[in-house]
Amino acid sequence: MINFLKGLLLSMIGDFESALKFFDKGVKTNPKNTLIRYLKAHTYEHLNMLDESLKEYDEIININPKLSPVWLRKAEILRRIGKYEEALDCYNKSLEITQKNIMAWYGKALVLYKLGNPEEALNCLNKALEINPNFLSALIKKAQILLALNKLSETVITLKKALEIRPDDIAVLFNLGLTHLRLKEFKEAIEAFDKVLERNPYHLGAQLGKAIAYEKLGDIDRALEIYNNIFRYYSE
Repeated sequence: MINFLKGLLLSMIGDFESALKFFDKGVKTNPKNTLIRYLKAHTYEHLNMLDESLKEYDEIININPKLSPVWLRKAEILRRIGKYEEALDCYNKSLEITQKNIMAWYGKALVLYKLGNPEEALNCLNKALEINPNFLSALIKKAQILLALNKLSETVITLKKALEIRPDDIAVLFNLGLTHLRLKEFKEAIEAFDKVLERNPYHLGAQLGKAIAYEKLGDIDRALEIYNNIFRYYSE
């Protein structure tokens, strides 16, 4: 127990190398203790020792294969190193144990999208959003996939939902502007790009998007003014 507590304290203050030594002692004292092994595996992750972490998670699974967080952590590592098929299998194992694992649904969506299954990825993101409708990362990823699938009206709805949660998110505002531009909703696009430029006056994408929107509206003078400002700034 003392090794567990010392390791936990050191981990909490970010001294992962020292924490690992105490967790290792704890595992040697009590090799069937899945909690200590889990903390040891997670500490390996913090130290970017991913192979060692995977081995430790496998040891835990051998002891108790019914721990959803362990399958999730293993899946996350496999996704990070590009082993998407193996990661997908682990996300599925995690979800077999509990359907309420929101991060498993989200991670599974990321892997499915990487594997070229955007519609299935959207289904997983919707599952995550059923659990927590305000899960911002899931909303942003959903909007990105919808935009890639050219489902523009749904993209706008999703981005606006994300902005209800984080109104100042420049990336979300910019993507909203781009989506309005593709929908030929030029006034709405300008409004979104203006909000980006309020937060970052030098955002090149928003400046160009705004100029294109004015050009499409037939306001050539305003469009030229923005283009000239861009050329002046980047030629200095």
